[in-house]
Amino acid sequence: MQRIWRSGIGWDDVLLERDYAKWVDYLDEVRKLSQLRIPRCYALRSSKIELHVFGDASEHAYAAVAYWRAVRPDGTVHLALVAGKSRVAPNKVMSIPRLELQAALLACRLATNIKRSTGSRQNVGCYGATQRQSCDGSDRTRGHMPFVAHRLAELDERSDRNEWRWVNSADNPRTTRRADCDLERWLNGPTFLLRNEDAWPIDNDVVDERVADDEVKGESINVVCTTHTGDVIDVTRFSSWTRLVRTYARVLYFIRRLKQQQPFGADDVIDAETRLLRASQRRAFSDEMRAAAVGAATRKQSTGAGRHAD
Repeated sequence: MQRIWRSGIGWDDVLLERDYAKWVDYLDEVRKLSQLRIPRCYALRSSKIELHVFGDASEHAYAAVAYWRAVRPDGTVHLALVAGKSRVAPNKVMSIPRLELQAALLACRLATNIKRSTGSRQNVGCYGATQRQSCDGSDRTRGHMPFVAHRLAELDERSDRNEWRWVNSADNPRTTRRADCDLERWLNGPTFLLRNEDAWPIDNDVVDERVADDEVKGESINVVCTTHTGDVIDVTRFSSWTRLVRTYARVLYFIRRLKQQQPFGADDVIDAETRLLRASQRRAFSDEMRAAAVGAATRKQSTGAGRHAD
């Protein structure tokens, strides 16, 4: 239905053949709901009771489902479906890791509601098919984007990190991928919960650093560079203008020679003299030059009034 709505088709327009076929399949599934029977007796009279919650997501939806796992005195295990919740993926495109994080949070909230409603204090096991790029570290909320950080904070508040396990979609009964949807497994729970805990899937999730980098908040470093325009040469150390100009010309020539090889000539002397004159003007008429730069009038009593600035 979401894809049909996104296509922008009108109310009176004919559906595309592909969308029509999926709509017929959906109606057939709705009719089958009348045949669905879920026993309300959990048969929890046993020595050990556990609540197990699964969450998964795809590009279309994310969901969670919860089961009671009861171990009888003779060692046999009984699974009972408690509740399930599902949400359609938002219209705004969202990455799979974020949707899987939403599924994990939905599973955590579902477990909290079940424990509150039943008054249960039994052990809880939470399972997700998500990459754990956000589940490691001493403070996994720090350094992440706000969307991820807020949800990780709620997960830490509602659950213990040791309660979480990673399972692939093949072992997850609450898979939201259409091709993997198995109603029988969803109603009866995953078969691995019927075995001893040492035979359960190993938590061998590998962190995808490329996915992790996308959810890590970038840090910016601001660098302030201050340029001081002081005099290259102390003019008070020279007794004549000619010696000052020649010395300054040699300094400029040396700097230019670092970039390109050119002989020392008259142009170097002229350039040095021009630079010295401008530096002298900046020292003597600093106020007038600032006023001229902003278009303000020059003071009449200024000795530089009427001069031409090049």
